[in-house]
Amino acid sequence: MTTEVKHADIHPTSNWARGLNQAFTAQYLCLEYNNIPTTSVQRALERSGYDLEKSYFDLGHDVDCYDVDNPPFKIAPQTMSPKEKDELREHLIDISIDEGDKLRVRAMLGRLARRRQRRLRSRIPVLRDCECCYIKTSQLDMVHCQAQENHWFCKKCFSGHAWEVVGKLRYEIPCMSTDGCNAGFSHQERKRGLNSDVLKALDKQEARAAILGIEGLVHCSFCDFVGFFQPHEAVEELHCPECDNVSQLGRREDTWRAQTNQGVEDADLRRQEQRRIEEAQSDAVIRRCKGCKVSFMKLDGCNKMTCPSESCNIIQCYICSEVCDYSHFDFSDDRSEPDKCPLYDDTEARHQREIDLAEQSVRKETQGYQAPRRL
Repeated sequence: MTTEVKHADIHPTSNWARGLNQAFTAQYLCLEYNNIPTTSVQRALERSGYDLEKSYFDLGHDVDCYDVDNPPFKIAPQTMSPKEKDELREHLIDISIDEGDKLRVRAMLGRLARRRQRRLRSRIPVLRDCECCYIKTSQLDMVHCQAQENHWFCKKCFSGHAWEVVGKLRYEIPCMSTDGCNAGFSHQERKRGLNSDVLKALDKQEARAAILGIEGLVHCSFCDFVGFFQPHEAVEELHCPECDNVSQLGRREDTWRAQTNQGVEDADLRRQEQRRIEEAQSDAVIRRCKGCKVSFMKLDGCNKMTCPSESCNIIQCYICSEVCDYSHFDFSDDRSEPDKCPLYDDTEARHQREIDLAEQSVRKETQGYQAPRRL
């Protein structure tokens, strides 16, 4: 008479399953993973305390997700057919397991195999076309907008787009779809697709936008410094004590009423100048590909830049934007070839110089008014 085996009786994490003798556990795993070294099987068993289930899935992960760059062991070609493996498995059960436990063991081993297959299927990536560069990419390495019909983008395109938003002193990342989608990206998608530097920059821009309407609160346009002024003060500039830059604040409405028409015009000119300065500073640190015109900005590394769009791949100099190869650059530390652009330099310092020059250029074009009082 055959006994019906319930799922509760064969759960691989039961105490009974853990109590299988060590010899059977080791022989079964050596058979199941017969194309990896027995020493690797032995190490997995020792780490798990001869727990069959844990060792089975630890080894399965190493085999199914084999890291060719950092291999945990050497995998040999498979020389055993599935039929031969099944026959040897049955023989091992027959000689190692008591008659009353054989049905349980077969059910447990079948359950382990099915769970491994489900795990393996879940790891097979779904490929999609990035709707920016149109390169097929695993969905696991993509982000999507919040539209009802999501638009999907690879993380590389999304990151480049986010840096362009930062460069324009904004914080909302619009969808890049050419369908005219106005949806943005959720906070969760931002965290999935962007590194901490971009997220921090976006958060700063959002925080600045949030405090703009607070009465008496002013902030530096160049750093995170925030200050207050009294309602009766007519402050037009903030001379930042942190970064030593000067931010144009404009004039308060109650101050404008007491001024002449000429004074109002001067205030408007100053606000226009500040907007031009901020736009010029943003443009100064953003580069554009000579081929596809995509915008990008470098954080560090060499000045030989490859277009972030994989459909383009044009190589150009980050300093002068000329399409080039390595012969364009000076490799020396002492700039022995001054007619060439340096391959490496201080990116942050370069960006600061470009920002300063952009401000100076705009101020020269609009000079001629008397400097207002500083805070």
